[in-house]
Amino acid sequence: MPIITPQPFKNPFGYWNGHLQTILPSVFRKIPLPYEKRHRIFTPDNDFLDIDCTSQQHSNLVIVLHGLEGNSYRHYVCGLIKLFQQHGWDGVGYNCRSCSGELNWQPRLYHHADSEDFAFAIDFILQSTSYQNIALVGFSMGGNILIRYLAKFAEHLSPLIKVGVAISSPYHLKEVAIEIEKPLKRFYNDKFVKKMIKKVIQKKKILKEKFPIDEKDIFKIRTCRDFDKLITAPLHGFANPDEFYEQASISTHIHKVKIPILLLSASNDPLLTPSCFPYQTAQNSYNFYLEVTHSGGHVGFCVQNSVFTYAEQRALAFCQHFISSKL
Repeated sequence: MPIITPQPFKNPFGYWNGHLQTILPSVFRKIPLPYEKRHRIFTPDNDFLDIDCTSQQHSNLVIVLHGLEGNSYRHYVCGLIKLFQQHGWDGVGYNCRSCSGELNWQPRLYHHADSEDFAFAIDFILQSTSYQNIALVGFSMGGNILIRYLAKFAEHLSPLIKVGVAISSPYHLKEVAIEIEKPLKRFYNDKFVKKMIKKVIQKKKILKEKFPIDEKDIFKIRTCRDFDKLITAPLHGFANPDEFYEQASISTHIHKVKIPILLLSASNDPLLTPSCFPYQTAQNSYNFYLEVTHSGGHVGFCVQNSVFTYAEQRALAFCQHFISSKL
């Protein structure tokens, strides 16, 4: 305990393995945008963060963080907010810097350990709204960010923040970076790298000498580890990539989190390694819950004949359980 036994669910026809369960939803799943307004939050370093919000008409709020090179418009963010809306929640889709459709103004970007930006957005939301209960849900990278946030601010966390859920999030980030360099999984590495390099080149053209990376070196990047060595670590104050991976991994922070947190992953997730399913840690914890499904892929979890995924349904059930138990 607390190990949660997953409920059985059936994947749609054709979703035969972890790769298809990961890729097909990303390509074909379409969810209408649930938002009514975008708020731009100006940061202390003369930059900005964009958050997308539904109408403010309920007492409960779910804040959702996207994955690497995602945004608040991704199907999994919109799908989760739509489901929560149907059960009496408002929603906020958080965008990391340069992920909302406009490049941010400073040389820095975003990363798996970027809890400071998220904390600033949380403070803005707390000061400008009057919710009674707040739940945090992060997908993949977003789960790493929210768990680091919950750990770092554990002693000063707002009492309104009651529960968190991380879905398909890397428990050991360095192992995942190595895993996706394998031949059968190189597709994921190449997809991430291509998108990140495009964004970095755009920033270099705009900021010129203010962006402290040589453009020739940018074109030498081949893997996510190359990117973290050249871009992520030096640009965001980490001594080296290993320090970044340590600070970005859930394993480093989970023991400090003081509210109920669920890590939901699929055993056939093509990005995760066996060490990303920390059964022993969950068994020895009182508030860290682990649920590992047989199928679902990475941020997939599509269910036959259902608009909403298994992950979205489980996130709602987990959050509602702990919100109602504290009323």
